[in-house]
This record gives sequence, C-alpha cells and structure tokens, in this order.
Amino acid sequence: VKIGGLLETGEASKDGPMDRLTVIERIDVDIERAPDVERAFLFVDIDRLHIINDRFGHTVGDEIIRTVTETVAGIARPRDEIASLSGDLIGLYLGTADESQAINAATKILKAVATIPVSDAHKSMDLSVSIGIALIPEHAPTGSQAVNIAEVACQSAKSRGTGQHVLFQDQDASIMQRHTDLSEVGNLQSALIENRFVIYAQKIRSLRSDEPARKFELLTRMLDTAGNLVPPQHFLSAAERYQMMPAFDRWVIAHALKQLAEAENMLEMNLSSFAINVSGQSIAEEGFSDFVAGSVLESGLSPDSICFEITESAAVKSIEHALKFIKDVRKIGCSVALDDFGTGYCSFSYLQDIPVDFLKIDGMFVTNITRNPLSQAIVQAVVGIAKVMGAATIGEYVEDAAIGARLRELDVDFGQGFGIGRPEPLSDVLGRMDSPLDLGLTGTNQIPSADVMKKLA
Repeated sequence: VKIGGLLETGEASKDGPMDRLTVIERIDVDIERAPDVERAFLFVDIDRLHIINDRFGHTVGDEIIRTVTETVAGIARPRDEIASLSGDLIGLYLGTADESQAINAATKILKAVATIPVSDAHKSMDLSVSIGIALIPEHAPTGSQAVNIAEVACQSAKSRGTGQHVLFQDQDASIMQRHTDLSEVGNLQSALIENRFVIYAQKIRSLRSDEPARKFELLTRMLDTAGNLVPPQHFLSAAERYQMMPAFDRWVIAHALKQLAEAENMLEMNLSSFAINVSGQSIAEEGFSDFVAGSVLESGLSPDSICFEITESAAVKSIEHALKFIKDVRKIGCSVALDDFGTGYCSFSYLQDIPVDFLKIDGMFVTNITRNPLSQAIVQAVVGIAKVMGAATIGEYVEDAAIGARLRELDVDFGQGFGIGRPEPLSDVLGRMDSPLDLGLTGTNQIPSADVMKKLA
C-alpha cells in the first residue's frame, strides 16, 4: 500500500506529539504568562478511517494516523505544538495566531492531506480530514475549554462533509439546533403517544413511458396540538440526535401498512407500490428487521407492493446490520432502494456488497443536470452500474420537464420531484385508486410537457 506526500516545510515538535493533558497544561501556562496574546487550537479528525481499516487493514490505518500527524507537524512553527489526542484525533496548538492565521493553517492541512495517496494494486481511496478551530482567548480562556470547543467545531465540520474546517463562531446555528432539538423531544414523544402524525405520498413516475404513476414514496408530517403541520426537519433532527428514530420508524411502518391494507384490493388492481423510509438507527436495532418482516406479513398486503428505502450513508455506516435488514425484507418479497446514492462513503466500492432493487440518484446531481456536464457524467455512471446490478434508477428532485427529459436521455428509469408531483396525504391518493391516478399523456416514451407537469403537481 502506497502512503506518502508529507509536507517538507515547518518544524515538528522535537520530542514528538504531546498527549491531551500535556498540551492543555502548555496552553494554560502560556495564557497565564501572556493572557493578551492571540492563540488558536486546531482539532483534526481523519475522515472515514474505519473504511480505510476495512479496505486496507489496520496496519495501514495506523500508518495513515502517523502520516497525517507528520503532515500536521509539517506546518508547525517553532512555538507550535502537535498533540496526539486519541486514536485518529490530532491537535495543533498555535502559540501565536489570529483568526486568519488559524484558518490559513487549517487550509494548509486540508490541502496537504488531500495529496496523500492511499492505494494498492487493486484499489485506491482519497484521504481527507475535518478540522475544528477554537480561538484563544476569544472562544476559550483555558486549555481544556480550547480543546473541547475545537472538538465541537470539528464535529460540525464532519457533519458538513469530508475535508472541511469550521471556526467555532460559525457554530451558532448548530448550537441553537441542539437546544431546539432538546425542546422538540417532548413534543415528539407526545405526538407518538397521541398519534399526531399524517402519512403523505409523493409520486414516482416512469420516465420511459406515459403510464400513470404507480410508485409512491411515503413521507410523514407531524401535527402540533392545534392540528397544524410541523415541518419534518423540526422533529426529525431531534429524533436522530436523541435516538428516537426506531420508535418513529416503527410508528410509520405500523400505521402505513394499516392504511394501505384497507385499500389492498385497489392496490393490487392498480399494481401500486409504496416506499417506506428506514433510518440507520433502526437498522442497527436488535430485532427491527424481524418487526418489519412480521408487520408486512401480518398486514395481508402483497410484499412486492412494499419497498424500504435506506440511505447510502446509513447502509455503509452499519454495513452488517444493513445487509441483514436487506436480506430479511427481500426474503419475504419486499424490494429495497438505496437512497441519496452518490453522496455517501465510497459508494462504488461498497455497492457490490449491497443487493438492492433501486438506486435513487441524489438530487444534488439532478437539479443542475441540464447545465453541468459533471453531474451528467455522474448520473451516467450510476445508470451503468445499476444496469450491471439489475437495479432500476430513480432521479430525485425532478423540478421541471427539461430535467425529466435529460434524465430520460441518460436512460434513468423513474423520476421524483415537484415537477412530477408534490407530496399529498396518503388518504387522498388511496381515495383516487378507483379512478385513473394521473392525467393521461399522449405518445409513448415521452416526458410530460411543462404544462402537463404543472397540472400533475
């Protein structure tokens, strides 16, 4: 395995990296000696190290940690210090640095790490880190607070994607979200007990023919105590942060199946199918796949009318649990879709191990597909892979006829988005099952015109 690309400039600590307690003590001594001097602490976390360990082995993972530590040390000045905080966590204490100098140091680290190749004869992988920055004393008057605050900023950087740096003052929104989530937990618990949720459905239309939409994704909206709809981002963030997704997913599955079972005859007559989202937390929960399989079989619905969607990142994060879930639900006849494909970890390398029926192409590649050649190339690549797998493709965020037409030209099978249909109560969709689901379209293999798509929406 090839690993290289260290910076040759700067001066690393002569005695090697400090540990966490030692660097905290060093910062406290400097603050006491010269309290008005501007300083900074950078918290560096290697992205996707668990994937490196899985693909190349833990020996390579340990070598990556050493190499990144030396790379960080490569930009250190004589009065700066490197710290080995724990495992793949590395600290850089800048003995003198204002905001711009701290950001500049973080930028140098990101660029330097990105040049480190990790590969062997058969596979390769890009390397990146996430960095949180705390200014001293502006953000933290002590060494311990500096390290902790920088770690919080680093976690925010990781949540934004790989290879990012975040200055702590940018955390206001994240901190506010945490407080909001905490206050939402009680509301979410009450809503689950009182059944204050409404299941919506959004059309998924074939891009290959003018047949009516017979596939739908089920979405859930919460009602407040006054009966008003609560935007999903308000309660889903709290559910995820406080490990309530399994309870939420169980509610959705139980009530969705009950509602669909009441229209079973019409579903079979219309050959309709419905996709239900399942979170990574639920997949990892002991007994969850047994609950799902049992619920589908007890509902009396034909299993091939139910599809379960899991996100790519959730599947890869807990690959063993994901594979068990997929195996269990496909065994009884349900289908599985991999959602947000293209935005997760090492998509293509893990895909060979994940047997799915649908790949949902993330909307970030679809919305600008008519003007961005790179997005078109990515969609083409996903379509090619799906064909080899025997899976169908679904393009998300189809906002207008032009996007739909381009997706059809790229051989994408289905489209979903406001240009095709907005989410509406599942009860309304089921209530129309005894009549045509959609306006008919003239011609074959045609994308709906802009006027027709407006009517369909």
